[in-house]
Amino acid sequence: MKQVLFIHAGHRLTDGMFRCLCELQQQERLQVRALFFGPVDYPTVAAMYGRAVMSPSINMDMEESELVAEQKTEFAKQCAQHHISYEMPGNYGVWDKDFFAKETRFADLVLVSNELFFAGLDAHQPNAYLRQALRAAECPVLVVPSHFESIEHIFIAYDGTASSVSALKQFCYVFPHLLHLPAEIVYAKKEEDDNIPALQDLRRLAMTKFNNLGYDKLHFDAARLFPTWISEKKNALLITGAFGRSVLSNFAHHSFAAEILRDHRLPLFVAH
Repeated sequence: MKQVLFIHAGHRLTDGMFRCLCELQQQERLQVRALFFGPVDYPTVAAMYGRAVMSPSINMDMEESELVAEQKTEFAKQCAQHHISYEMPGNYGVWDKDFFAKETRFADLVLVSNELFFAGLDAHQPNAYLRQALRAAECPVLVVPSHFESIEHIFIAYDGTASSVSALKQFCYVFPHLLHLPAEIVYAKKEEDDNIPALQDLRRLAMTKFNNLGYDKLHFDAARLFPTWISEKKNALLITGAFGRSVLSNFAHHSFAAEILRDHRLPLFVAH
């Protein structure tokens, strides 16, 4: 049985999140703990811009509370329909990184929608605080596209660091039922030779995990060209290490991250 933390902080529940939950449930019974946060921290916004917006913000916050209540009802309905065991602690409120980190400490996996994650790339836009999730999480995170499709191929971003190897191992522990799928370890660096760091050691580990595994060196700058390369892969899942510290060396830059997660619509497995 797997303990899954379901994070929602937006204006609608995405179908992709439920399709992903249903696929996981088919492989292993789940216990889902759903946390609902308001899309906007209105009191903080009001403090930033002065008292003139305080009264409207209070009314808007009440509307958000009603919206979250509706979303919780829909979530419970969907879980009951698909026979998914769940709980919803009464935590509606503003984003709290420390609270989130503690919850992830006692979970096997976090599910979050890419639409919610990148609802606002500017620091003052709704949901910008969710970008903290990938850094604060104390368990692996699966960022799910709104149009989630069954996974048919796995790509593992490798850069020779402990972080990228740890991500590979964490994926194997969390998703053993996917290890039969075709998988490819990719190393990207703009150089002519085909050298991949510690390849012999990597093969010794990976061959005990995956049934159908290949290796590829991409001779280009990953920060600029990897999004285009991965966009050509259909029904794929990408595994990467700590946010901003993997083979995708400039991943923390919001335009690069957005291009991967929002525009290319593929699931992303992130593990520290």
